[in-house]
Amino acid sequence: MLLKNILTTGSFNISSQIIIFAVEIFIARMLIPEDFGAFALSLIVIELLSIFSFKYVGLSYIQDQNDTESDLISMVIFSFAISMFLTFVSLYFVENIATFWGGDVFVNSYSAFVYILPVMTLEFIFRSSVLKRKAYFFNGLSEIFSVLAYAVCVITLVYNDFGFLSLIYAYMLRQLLKLVLLFYFTIKEQRFFVTPNFVRLTRLNKMTIALMMQNLFLFFSANTDKYFVNLAAGASGVGLYTRALKLLKVPLNQIVNNVSSVLYVEYSKYQNNHIYLKRNFIITNFLLCLLFLPAITILNIFAYDIVIYIYGIKWIAMVPVLKVLSFGAVISCISITFGDLLKSQGIVYKELFSNIASLIILVITSLLFYKSYGLTGIAWAYVSSQVVFLLLQLKLVSKVVQLAYFSYFRLLILPTFISVIFIIIYSSLSTRFSFTLMVCTLFLTYLFPWAFLYLIFRRSNCKNNVEKMILKLCFIKIDSREDL
Repeated sequence: MLLKNILTTGSFNISSQIIIFAVEIFIARMLIPEDFGAFALSLIVIELLSIFSFKYVGLSYIQDQNDTESDLISMVIFSFAISMFLTFVSLYFVENIATFWGGDVFVNSYSAFVYILPVMTLEFIFRSSVLKRKAYFFNGLSEIFSVLAYAVCVITLVYNDFGFLSLIYAYMLRQLLKLVLLFYFTIKEQRFFVTPNFVRLTRLNKMTIALMMQNLFLFFSANTDKYFVNLAAGASGVGLYTRALKLLKVPLNQIVNNVSSVLYVEYSKYQNNHIYLKRNFIITNFLLCLLFLPAITILNIFAYDIVIYIYGIKWIAMVPVLKVLSFGAVISCISITFGDLLKSQGIVYKELFSNIASLIILVITSLLFYKSYGLTGIAWAYVSSQVVFLLLQLKLVSKVVQLAYFSYFRLLILPTFISVIFIIIYSSLSTRFSFTLMVCTLFLTYLFPWAFLYLIFRRSNCKNNVEKMILKLCFIKIDSREDL
């Protein structure tokens, strides 16, 4: 049943992300980077305010086993009142905020967008209520319907020259429709219009405040670089930077999140079997490096052509930023598998230290680079922070799996060698042969190691033989006593 629920939720979420990703690529040719930047600047502030709207009481509500009928309506009224207060206060001070965040572009977009804050707050609470009742299918269905409405709305508005307002109005429609559907399900399945009891909410305060502080830290970790991007290049720079990061992270995260959901369960199940953890950690990370490193090499080679083909000539300034961010995005995704192993061992607070150190490095390097190097400098600051985070996590992981700290880097030998081959092939063919032939040659070279591993898997009758072969390719020797 658990696997069925995960697959149901996951399939809806993946479908929604693919639809949004495809639609935004389609409309990017008709909009300019500043339009996406204006949308992103406003959404970041709204997401920050939503953290303080007490919407995370919804998660506390899911965890609470002693809930009553009055709890839901009490949460709704309380959070709605706070979110409305935050809406009008922020609207009153919008010009003050704009002096250090987006300028006139932010004022114009935020003045239209801020009214979505109460809707987002209520949507989160009603979604928590629906999930508490294990209505995963209906929750996913409401997400798909709202995303389809978003797609139709944003394309229509873009064709009618609404500019950045296309993104804002379509997003507002999406959130509002999802709220209506979740509200409909809630009043259908339980009594909602009862007398509220606000005193009972105090028992949820401790967990709600803890979640608020945790998400506040995660918010600043995820958005500090956007602040410096805004300082360096304004709304247009934010549009270029966020679109480049999304172009990289959507496909990478889909792969890693699917792997991660399995890894965490397996690592938790065999958390005391360090031999099993060591072998599978090495194999998983090697395969991810073999998949990602040659891929970003190809991306860096054809970055100009990719940007022109997907976004159009208006987005050509994205090329150098995309190249640099590709390294940070890959490191970020690989570090997720490190986190799965650490969480399976109950190592949470030490991992939090890695997050704090990464954030400090991001702030320091951004301060050093943004004036002199602009967007590219901030992209390198992002890469630096991810490298620090990975190295600190590796120090923790190496103790868990009893792997020498520098031995991990042997996993990179074969993927790096293949990447170098790509560069040599490109240098040899780029001036002599057609673009199509060059792309086909690189693609076939990329598939070769995977075809080799597949043949080994098909011909081997023993799983251990396949694992031993992969470990040899990792250049990591494991004592025979460690064979499973």
